[in-house]
Amino acid sequence: MKQNHYRLLAALLFSVVFVNAQKKTPLILFKSGAVKTEYNISEANLARFNTNSARIKNKTVAVLQFQTLPTAQTKKYLATQGVEFLEYIPENAYTVSITGNIGAGVLQKASARALLELDPKQKMHPMLAKGQTPEWSKKEDGTIEAWVSFQKVYSAADMLQFLSEKGIEIISAEFQKNRVIIVRLLPNRIQELAAAPIVEYVEPSPPQDGAFNENSRNVSRANLLQAPIVTGGRALTGEGVVIGIGDEGDVQTHSDVTGPRLINRTYNAPSSHATHVHTTAAGAGIVNELYKGYAPKATILSQYFSNIIFNPGVYVNDHGMVLTNNSYGGGGFCGYYGFYTMSSRILDQQAFEFPNLQHVFAAGNDGYRNCAPYPASYHTVFGGYQSAKNVITVGATQYDASMMPNSSRGPVQDGRTKPEVSAMGSGVYSATLNNGYKYGYGTSFAAPAVSGGLALLYQRYRQLHEATNPKNGLMKALLCNGGTDKGNTGPDYNYGFGWMDLSRSLEMLEKNQYVNANIIHAGSNNHTITVPPNTAQLRVMLYWNDPAASLLSSRSLVNDLDLRLVDPSSSTHLPLILDTSATGILNVATTGADHLNNMEQVVVSNPAAGSYTINISAAIAENLSQEYFVVYDFIPVGTQLTFPSGGEALVPGETAVGSV
Repeated sequence: MKQNHYRLLAALLFSVVFVNAQKKTPLILFKSGAVKTEYNISEANLARFNTNSARIKNKTVAVLQFQTLPTAQTKKYLATQGVEFLEYIPENAYTVSITGNIGAGVLQKASARALLELDPKQKMHPMLAKGQTPEWSKKEDGTIEAWVSFQKVYSAADMLQFLSEKGIEIISAEFQKNRVIIVRLLPNRIQELAAAPIVEYVEPSPPQDGAFNENSRNVSRANLLQAPIVTGGRALTGEGVVIGIGDEGDVQTHSDVTGPRLINRTYNAPSSHATHVHTTAAGAGIVNELYKGYAPKATILSQYFSNIIFNPGVYVNDHGMVLTNNSYGGGGFCGYYGFYTMSSRILDQQAFEFPNLQHVFAAGNDGYRNCAPYPASYHTVFGGYQSAKNVITVGATQYDASMMPNSSRGPVQDGRTKPEVSAMGSGVYSATLNNGYKYGYGTSFAAPAVSGGLALLYQRYRQLHEATNPKNGLMKALLCNGGTDKGNTGPDYNYGFGWMDLSRSLEMLEKNQYVNANIIHAGSNNHTITVPPNTAQLRVMLYWNDPAASLLSSRSLVNDLDLRLVDPSSSTHLPLILDTSATGILNVATTGADHLNNMEQVVVSNPAAGSYTINISAAIAENLSQEYFVVYDFIPVGTQLTFPSGGEALVPGETAVGSV
């Protein structure tokens, strides 16, 4: 008996040691590097903090970490004590504004575990923190141009006054509603600027926008949507849908994009690139019907590059713009690829400000670069616009669906899947200057295929819903879940969630195979679907527009939703996830919980017919609840002729290859 007692004691001791060894060390995931935290909520530490913290208008900013995500009640309690929550930083931490002094008892009552003062370098882009400056932000007088964001608790007037008092040159306040001021200063003053409590983040000004250098409609199945109703099509043309297109110049030298459906706001000289992009999305086919665009009757709002996305309120409210196409970017080098920047954050905010507006971006044409330690071609999706969470970033393929060698590939800096979808971008024949036509190559011409295809889906949604516009999140989910799987099985960093197939997206839309709901923190929602017999594959996708991320954070996901699918035999299917490590990004997707992306997909091949339960759970770091969309597709056994679909304009003697 005594011997057994010793054995039991030894086993218990081993268990305690093993559990302690496995216990996770609390971290705060700053972009500048993860920081291990220890419990430090004591009167002595708080007294030092209250004495030493720099303040403006009696406010200071720090990082407060909790044992678990704080409840709404906890946030309300801390607000009464002068603590205002600003931005979420994984794990379980927030930047907070503290007015006056704060006591340990208050934070202990709120289950806080660590209070950290911010180091100025944690508030600087990693390049600036290392003393490096990109060439595009350098000025001849030795200064650099920088974007500076200010904390939510201060006004633009406060920030402008602060900069003036510091003698820092203000270049522009055009983005002040996004809490961004553009300044010029000497490099040796950047750390001084970042140290101020009013300053949230400092990064180099973004690089100057630059352009990325007939069969497309068929391979994406747009021809099925355009075909006459008498042949089984939908006769969709994009009529009434307004697409904003940002590019490098005027397009009015070609008849396919002139007339009353063009709203011209660009001021640059005529451009071949711009003409090709515009007409791929929405060329009328006036000069040659063979080469009409995806949405030949859509209204086009033409602007100069990013002016189309930085002035959305005017275009949405005055013209009803619901889509933008953006075949441009900047900063093509390894130190900038995939970074979540102030531009990214502005775009993510717009998904909430304009819930019917969907931005589409070309991923970039830098797939020829080698960014060690990643394999050649990977981690080359552009930073800034393309790396936002709530936009659609598009990769480019050949006609046969093989990837174009120069198409930029993921992952982005925090491991998220980009591009989300791909489309034909090689040998796209469309308009050029002076009523001509030519071939185009690159993601520049894949993106307008997606924008034009979405215009057809918007038009169809309006037909089915009394002329109302769909929400942007629904359209992104329908587009991505409809993609044809290419490359590795499941999502990958080449194609994203697949090669655009508008016919699958249309079917989900028309058959109401989607759910729009909300979930609270720690909530669990169930949705039931019935899988019909003879289904070759079931695809279920969860998508949500995620709140704009903290610029200090190394991981941009804020609200973490999770998808599970339970089949009729009670087996649980988890989403497909990718290996984010440099040595593993070529691996085929496996299944597991996804804590990086705001888009998750479960795929079941040869599913049994019957009732399936879609379960959504959530960890909500910001806001009281999170809206989400679930879309699902039943891919049938069998084949379908997709070309010709009826209504094609064919030339006598021409050879056309059928598609299924």
